[in-house]
Amino acid sequence: APPAKRQRTVLEDAVEAPDPVSRTHAAVDAVIIGFMDALTSISERPLPKGSEAGTAADASAASSATPPATPGPATLAEVSGALSAKLAALDAAIESLPGLRRTPKEQMARLAELSVQIQEQEGTLRAKLEAAEEQLEVSKGVIKTLAQSMQGTAR
Repeated sequence: APPAKRQRTVLEDAVEAPDPVSRTHAAVDAVIIGFMDALTSISERPLPKGSEAGTAADASAASSATPPATPGPATLAEVSGALSAKLAALDAAIESLPGLRRTPKEQMARLAELSVQIQEQEGTLRAKLEAAEEQLEVSKGVIKTLAQSMQGTAR
């Protein structure tokens, strides 16, 4: 039988996504999933015996004596380390977004491009407006002619 294909992680999707938006979404998903996994791992640890609501130190001591119900980070330091790694991956994905880190020269070039696009669109809109105004004048003339002819036939 062929070996089972390993399922990709959300973090791998984040790093290898084809476009920046997908990369960022996948990275945010990875951070959220990692955070939820860490919370689940912590919340599933049993409380110390004889204590309904123990302190974090009590819970940590109990978790070192009793294995967690599900596999996961065993200490708060490990949870913190895992979250830090995932946040670093998210930061890297965000940093790779186009335009996020432009130099002033690149920003000016981009503004110039946008200015040209706006001028082109303005020209197109002005041409459409002029055509619409011409059509309106033609329509007014047709309506005036129809109104006069209707008055002439009504007499």
